[in-house]
Amino acid sequence: MRKKKLFCLTLLFISLSFGVHAQNNPKPFVMHTMYLNGSMENQGTNLDSLLKVYKQNILDPNSYLASSKIIRHWWGHDSREVIIITELKNLSDLEQAFQKQNELLRQYTNSNKNFARVWGQIFSPEHHSDEIYRVIE
Repeated sequence: MRKKKLFCLTLLFISLSFGVHAQNNPKPFVMHTMYLNGSMENQGTNLDSLLKVYKQNILDPNSYLASSKIIRHWWGHDSREVIIITELKNLSDLEQAFQKQNELLRQYTNSNKNFARVWGQIFSPEHHSDEIYRVIE
């Protein structure tokens, strides 16, 4: 009986400590789903390279982000999907993170007109979705 009680108390303690840790340090992620618009004008564009340029010049310099990943559809029913996953350092930084991302994109497209032209052809702003997730470990 005593071992059973000790075991139950240990489980309770472990459960509470994980619960408290998860509530104090949530990991917010923003999932931005976009769709590629293929056309004859951008047929020869290396999309993976274009997405790498976007990550290196717009996502990586953003000081409000802890990390980022770009995932491109590989196999299945809709090969147009591109998902950009950004991990915020803090959920309260959401607005500043997007402002910084827009600022970095504006600066980069102003200095690189070719990127701006191709990016605008391939990704239309009206065909995307944004969601916010958090890790429940």
